[in-house]
Amino acid sequence: MKNSKLIKILKKLSAREQNRLHKYVQSPFFNKHEDVLQLYDVLMGFAPEFESEALKKERIQQALGIKDVTRLNHISSYLLNLTIDFLGQLEQEKDTVEQQRYKVKALRKRNMKVALSTAIKQYERLQSRYPYQDTSYYQQQYYFYQEKDALFLLESSRRYDINLQLKSDALDLYYMVTQLQLACDMASRNIIVEADYISKLGVEIELYLQKNITYLDQHPAVAIYYTILQMLTKTASAASSYRKLKALLIQHIELFSITELQHMFDYAQNYCIQQINKGVFDYYEEFLSLYKIQLSSNTLLKDGFLEEWDFKNIVTAGVRMKDFEWTEQFIRSNKDQLKPELQENAYRYNLAVYYYATSQYKEALQLLYQVEFTDSTYHLGAKNIQLKSYYELGESDAFGALVDAFRIYVKRNKALSTYRKEVYFNFLRIAKKMENLKQKKAYIDPQKFEKEKELLAVYIKENIAANSDWIATAFGVL
Repeated sequence: MKNSKLIKILKKLSAREQNRLHKYVQSPFFNKHEDVLQLYDVLMGFAPEFESEALKKERIQQALGIKDVTRLNHISSYLLNLTIDFLGQLEQEKDTVEQQRYKVKALRKRNMKVALSTAIKQYERLQSRYPYQDTSYYQQQYYFYQEKDALFLLESSRRYDINLQLKSDALDLYYMVTQLQLACDMASRNIIVEADYISKLGVEIELYLQKNITYLDQHPAVAIYYTILQMLTKTASAASSYRKLKALLIQHIELFSITELQHMFDYAQNYCIQQINKGVFDYYEEFLSLYKIQLSSNTLLKDGFLEEWDFKNIVTAGVRMKDFEWTEQFIRSNKDQLKPELQENAYRYNLAVYYYATSQYKEALQLLYQVEFTDSTYHLGAKNIQLKSYYELGESDAFGALVDAFRIYVKRNKALSTYRKEVYFNFLRIAKKMENLKQKKAYIDPQKFEKEKELLAVYIKENIAANSDWIATAFGVL
C-alpha cells in the first residue's frame, strides 16, 4: 500500500493533523465503521515515513483479520474519503466568517428569530474585523448583505431596505474584481504560451471603469487589477502602468492577504523580467526594489518559509546592481528563512554567486564543490560560475576540462530546450576561443593578435550566446 493515494496523503499530514484525523475517524458522527478506525490505527504504526516493507496489503489484511482483499479495498477507499473530508473540514475552520454565515442561514431557514438575532450580530462583528479589501472581502460582503436582505423579507414588511442595494453593489464589485483577475491571467498566459484566451466582458469592464474613474479611487483591488491589465495589454503605456502599479502596491500593501499580494507582485516582477530579457538592464534595479518592498513588509514568506528561487532571484539582482554589502547581509541573515532541507545547498550556491561577483574566485569555487546538484538550474549556474572563475584565475587546464564536461552535460540535459542548448553551445565555443586567444597573447605578434581578435569579435556578434554580458566584459579586456 506504500504507493496508494491514502498513504501519500497521510505522509503529508503533520503530527497534529494526524492526531486530529484520528479523533475525526473515531467520531461516530463521521464514521460508523469500526474496521475503518482499525485500519487507520494499523497504518499509523508505520508513520511518519510509511516506507516499511511490511506495508503490504497481505500484512495489513493479517493485522485486520480480513481474508478478502476486496473488503480491504473497500475499507481503504472509505478511509481515503474520510481523510479528504477531514482536510476540507480543516479549511472550513480557517474561515470563521463563512462558518458564521452558514449558522445564520441554518437559523433563518428554521425561522429561529431569537437565536438568529444574536447570530447575525456575531456575523456582523466578524465581517467588520476582516482585515483586508481583497477579492474575498467583496465576496463576503455580498454574502453578508444577501443574508441581511433575506432576513428583511422574513419580516414581510413593505418598506425600503438598504440591504438590497448593498447586496447589488457588493456583487458588482466582487464580479468586477474577479473578472479583472481572470482578464489579467488570460492576458499573461497569452504572452507566455501564445494562447488566444479572450475575456469576453473584460473589455466592457475596462470601458465602464474609464467612464467611472471613482471606482479606481475608492476600491484599491479594482485599481490594481485594472492597472495590471493595462500593463499587460497596452504596450505603448506599459512602463507607465508598471510605475503606477508599483505605487499602488506600496500605498495599499496592508489591504491584501499575503497570498494575493504575492500574486500582484508577480505581475510587476514578470514585467521587469520581460524588460531585462529585452536588454533593458535598468529594470534589475526595479526588480530588486520590488523584492525589498516585500522583504520589509514581511509579505514574501510562503507557509512560513522563503522560497529558494526567490532567494536566488534576490541575490542575482543584488550582485547585478553591485549592491554587494546589502546582498551579503541578505544571504547570511536570511539563510534560516529557507526550508531546513534546502538551507545549506541554497546558502552555499548563493554565497558562491556573491563571491564570484566580488572577484573572490577561489572562495566561490571552494563553495561550489560543496553544492549538491539536485536541480538543473543549480547545475547550470554552478558550471557557469566555475568556468568563468577558471578563466579569470588563468586555470587553463581546469578551464579546458570543464568546457568539455559542460558541453556533454548540456547535450544530455533533456530539460533544456533546443534554443537554450544552442546558446550554451555558442557560449562554450566562444569561451574556448577567448581562452585560446588569451594564451596566445603572450607570444604571438601583436598585429596577428589584433587580427584574430577582430575575427573573434565578428564571430561573437554573429552568434547569440548565454552569458553575453560576461563575454562582452571579458572580451573587452583581452
